[in-house]
Amino acid sequence: MAGSTSSTASGVGAGGSAASSGGAGGAGGASENAASSATSGSSASSSSSASSGSGGSGGGAPAASRVGAYFTQWGVYGRDYEVADVVTSGAAIRLTFINYAFGNLYEKNGGYECGIVNKMETGSGDGGDAWADFGRTPKRRVDPADTIQWDDPLAGNFRELKALKAKFPGLKIFISLGGWTWSKHFSSAAKTDALRKQLVSSCVDLYVKGNLPVIDGRGGPGAAAGIFDGIDID
Repeated sequence: MAGSTSSTASGVGAGGSAASSGGAGGAGGASENAASSATSGSSASSSSSASSGSGGSGGGAPAASRVGAYFTQWGVYGRDYEVADVVTSGAAIRLTFINYAFGNLYEKNGGYECGIVNKMETGSGDGGDAWADFGRTPKRRVDPADTIQWDDPLAGNFRELKALKAKFPGLKIFISLGGWTWSKHFSSAAKTDALRKQLVSSCVDLYVKGNLPVIDGRGGPGAAAGIFDGIDID
């Protein structure tokens, strides 16, 4: 994949390019700090890419442009920045893709696989936040008319990203794996063809096919289908 050319705008940092649907390629150079915004409440970083896999035209961006941002999973807490704020801030109409930061890898089945858990990070790369991803009811909604029921398989940021794509059909969403804390297994996972295939298969199954783990009554087969268009290695 071609790398991305970072462009700085108000409140944005370094960007990355994203892989097309079904692959675990792509390039990312941003750390968690880069993925965090310099603007109060914002959780985005902007980049423009010549790569055809980085998404189509979102809102008003020219067809040749690739303008992306990171949405940080944890920004919904202290920063109180919801997916809905990407719309109300006016950013959504200018974006062609969003990297959702971050997904984690875990040692599993003799190799390394994408996964989602509810566990406080200990500093060893073992954490995860399924509650933010698909458990909680956001305070502000992309579609205020959408009611989340107690037994719905999908809520949280993932449900909002799905609504965002419905509102902006040209917008692509990529799961960004790793970041500063969760990138420790990349080199080990890439050592052999078998390990690479195991990793890719698990990530495609989880994010592209949307087969989420069942946690606190949410998730399940296909629960997140249609949200993620591909995978970014950060």
